[in-house]
Amino acid sequence: MATTTLYEYSVSSQVLLSTAIVYLQDNKGNLHQCRAVLDCGSHINILSQRKATLLELLSQRSTLQISGVNGVSTKPSKCCQVLIKSRHSQFSSIINCQVLPVVTMPLPALNLDTSSWSISTSIQQSLADPQFHSTSNIDLLLGNKIFFEVLLSEKIALQRGSPWLCKTLLGWIVAGRTKSQPLKVDKNLNLISHVYLVLQDGCHHINRPSELLKMKVVKKFSRIHISVLGDSNNMAVQRFLSVEKRLVKDPILRSNYVNFMNEYHLLGHMSKVDNPGTHTEGYYYLPHHAVVKESSTTTKVRVVFDGSAKSTTGKSLIDILAPGPTTQPELFDILLRLRSHIVVITADVAKMFRQVWVHPQDRNYQRIKWRASPEHQLQHYQLNTVTYGTESASFLSTRVLQEIASSITFKSSTAAQSIKSDIYMEDYISGSDSIEEALTLFRDVSQALNTGGMMLRK
Repeated sequence: MATTTLYEYSVSSQVLLSTAIVYLQDNKGNLHQCRAVLDCGSHINILSQRKATLLELLSQRSTLQISGVNGVSTKPSKCCQVLIKSRHSQFSSIINCQVLPVVTMPLPALNLDTSSWSISTSIQQSLADPQFHSTSNIDLLLGNKIFFEVLLSEKIALQRGSPWLCKTLLGWIVAGRTKSQPLKVDKNLNLISHVYLVLQDGCHHINRPSELLKMKVVKKFSRIHISVLGDSNNMAVQRFLSVEKRLVKDPILRSNYVNFMNEYHLLGHMSKVDNPGTHTEGYYYLPHHAVVKESSTTTKVRVVFDGSAKSTTGKSLIDILAPGPTTQPELFDILLRLRSHIVVITADVAKMFRQVWVHPQDRNYQRIKWRASPEHQLQHYQLNTVTYGTESASFLSTRVLQEIASSITFKSSTAAQSIKSDIYMEDYISGSDSIEEALTLFRDVSQALNTGGMMLRK
C-alpha cells in the first residue's frame, strides 16, 4: 500500500514539491531525459504509460493495489523495471515502477517568479531541475527508498517565505512552501489530486486569399525509415471510386464535398501535382471520405483523410510517423480550473491543423486523388498543411500553439499562460473574475493566435 500526497496550493501560497530531470535507459541502452517528482511519502515508484511506451520497456502484470488520500485507490495494470541515472553524479539504480496512465497533474501548480530568490550561480548550474519553477508534465514518481538514497545532508534556507535548497545525488532540489499569485477558488471546489519540430517563419494566405498572416512550417520525422512504404496509388484510386459512387447517389452530400475541396484548394491548403510519374522521391496517397455532423454550426460536412490505409508492403503513413509527446494539459484539469472562473470564455481555433505548413519535402507523403465530377480526369494533389488523420497532426499543431505562447510572453504573460494551459485540441476554455478582465484576456489571446494564423471563433 502507498499513501502519496502529490501537491497542494492555496489562495496565497503553494507547496513546491522537489522535481528532478533524470536519465532513463530504454531497452536498447539509449538514455532519455525524464522529469520526476521526489516523494518521500510514497512506498512505490510510478512511471507514466507514455514514457514506458517510449522506452519500450518489458513489463509484466501488476497485482498491486495503490491506496492514497481518503482511501482512494487505483490498480495499475502492469509494472516494469528501468535503469535511472543522475545527470550530476555517478548515481544509478535499477528501480521497479508501477505503470499508470498519468503520474500526477503538471507541477508546480502555478508558475513561480523566482527573480528575487538568492540562488548562487554554482547551484543554479547544478539544479536537479533547472525549470523547477515552470509548470510542466511529470512522467516519474520516485518514492521513499530512492528519496533517502539520493538525499545528502547539505541544505540552504532561502529568504523568508521561500522554499529550501537541498543537495542530492541528482543535483540540488528545491522544495517547501512559497508565495504565489492569489488564485480565487470557489470554497466548495475540491482540487484533486518521434517527431521533433523545425520551426521557421513563413507567410501564407490563411483564411481569405487577400489576408496574409504568419504561419509556422513544421517538418515531420519518421520512427522507421520511409522506404518501408510500398505503393499506395491503386489503393487510393479504389477508395476514391467507392466514395465517388456514394456522392453520385447523394447530390447534396456531393455538393458539400466539392465545396469543401474547392475551398481547400482555394486557400492553398492543397495544390495540384503536375507530372506525378516523373517524381523520383517517395510518396504516399491518402484516401479520403466524408464525415457528416448535422449539429455543427460551422462545417456540417468535413472531408477527412485516412493515414492508416495500408500500402502494398502492409505499412501505412501512420505506421512510420512518430506521434510526438503530449504538449497540452488534460481536459479534466482544464474543466476543473473552469469552475474557479466567474466569467467563462469558450471558443475554438478555426481550421487549426490547416494553419500549419508541412515542409515541402514532406508533402509528397500527403498526396490524394480527386476530381469534382466523374466526367473529369482523376487528378493528383498534395496537401500542403498538417492533415487530420495522420499520427503527428495533433502534436504538430498544438506544439505550434506552445511556440506562439512563448513568443508573446514578454508582451502578455497572462495570455501566454492561457494559451499553454487553457486549450484542449482546438477548443479554448478559459475565463476570468470579471467581464472586463475576460474581454481583455480574450482580446490578448486572439491577437496572439492571429500572429500564427490561428483564429478564434464561436
